[in-house]
Amino acid sequence: MCTLTFLSIDGGIRLLHSRDEQRNRSEGLPPSLWTAGAYRLLSPRDPDAGGTWAALRDDGVILAVMNRNPEPAPTLDRSTLRSRGLLIECLAGLRPGKLAHGLRSIEAARYAPFRAFAAIPAGLTDAETADRPVVHAAEWDRSDPSEDARPDVTNHEPPCCWASSGLGDSVVADRLPLFETVVRPDPSPAAQDAYHLHAWEGRGAASVFMSRTDARTVSITTVESAARSAGPDGPQPLRMTYLPLAPGGAITDPLIPGEPVSVALEPRNLASQP
Repeated sequence: MCTLTFLSIDGGIRLLHSRDEQRNRSEGLPPSLWTAGAYRLLSPRDPDAGGTWAALRDDGVILAVMNRNPEPAPTLDRSTLRSRGLLIECLAGLRPGKLAHGLRSIEAARYAPFRAFAAIPAGLTDAETADRPVVHAAEWDRSDPSEDARPDVTNHEPPCCWASSGLGDSVVADRLPLFETVVRPDPSPAAQDAYHLHAWEGRGAASVFMSRTDARTVSITTVESAARSAGPDGPQPLRMTYLPLAPGGAITDPLIPGEPVSVALEPRNLASQP
């Protein structure tokens, strides 16, 4: 259960990830540093399953994952499935030009339905889209039960948005036209922030800033990267900000922002990018 939006800023990418979870789920851990191959990454962590929902890499690549909830829901034996939060670790060490192929190569049958993303700032690949950022999106709904099934991958140019709900993704379908109304006419960080704080009165389960009896928005993670050529002084700072949210006294009460944790990641020397 989540809402993800990607925005293009001067050839770089800004991700906001609203994480919706069961109320009895453990609180997420703030961003910490880890490595995969030649890359350093920042990620918050899920202490229950050990995975993550968003990662910022020192070359500016952003990786993210969210649940997908097709209707009718497939029958799952969760004891045989890997946590979707581990998907990012499968992609973390791949070079930018290999990420789309990496998404297509995920052994999808090992996971419950998911969406996985690799967002690449301008200038990191030699593809035709190298002059602008691109978001590769992999989707898997378990409609193909075979062991060799692989997700479908599509390419998108920011601004773009995805949403899901454990009650079925149709429950949050209205979040998508809301994005078109709030963000697309003014694709700015302010509009993106406002969208992720939007709540419809009396429609807590459908709202981006979500609250219902058994689940709520538990955090908002903001990730900001830069294009390879951004700025006359070389690579710009990369940053991840994790904002935990506390529940109000009642289900209908507003969620309460906690203390944000903001961590900068020193960009690698992109001139030496392998």
